[in-house]
Amino acid sequence: MEESVSFLRNNIYYQQKRFEGIQSELLKLKVFYPDSVKYMDLLAEFYINFNMTDKAINLYQNIITIDSSNANGLYGLAFTYAKTGKYKEGYLYLLPS
Repeated sequence: MEESVSFLRNNIYYQQKRFEGIQSELLKLKVFYPDSVKYMDLLAEFYINFNMTDKAINLYQNIITIDSSNANGLYGLAFTYAKTGKYKEGYLYLLPS
């Protein structure tokens, strides 16, 4: 899978407001590059924007399983938990380990 082509498609989907296309492309990238936290992070941000917080939390947890000090994963978990009203749970991810 060509990464640059996928991002071009995502730009087209965004302009056409075809958000399911964006999700599909991000899922393909995540499958094609399973150890790349970059695509997990992008997909989690997509889920947050569409209030799919459970899916976002799951992806951010996968990110910190791969890299326990990943700032995007830790901040993403804190932000997403706060968005769902679970402030104490989210705060724990901001504390130094």
